[in-house]
Amino acid sequence: MSQHHALPMVDNMGVIRKTLDYLRRSDFIWYPYSADVIDQLSDECRHEMDIWESICPLVSNLIIEWHQPDRIMRQFGFQQLIPHPPCTPPQVHHLTLRGKNADHWTAVIDGCTNAWNNRRNSCFQRTGPQEGLLSSQSDYI
Repeated sequence: MSQHHALPMVDNMGVIRKTLDYLRRSDFIWYPYSADVIDQLSDECRHEMDIWESICPLVSNLIIEWHQPDRIMRQFGFQQLIPHPPCTPPQVHHLTLRGKNADHWTAVIDGCTNAWNNRRNSCFQRTGPQEGLLSSQSDYI
């Protein structure tokens, strides 16, 4: 197993780009969520692992962010399919709950609430494991 090094903490975009340009294939951890790593997570983190693969909105105090694990399937050990375009419904794009106490937020985010309630039916389609490198004929490339 190769040694992995963290990128240096810098605030210079040129340095960051140059650092990324010089990374080798062995410098990337393509499968960060291996069984060994998951086994080290707390019970709270592993609770309801089935929804990790759900394509659904995550609603948190002040923002709504669409969870799209179908865009990073390789990190879960699957072959990466060509993902659908990013999903951010227009009604929640740039939505902020700050300073709008008079609004009825349950109505505003009703579609997101329904999508969250249906999360177990909105999982990405599992593929076979990613083995080896992608070929130059891969649909993904």
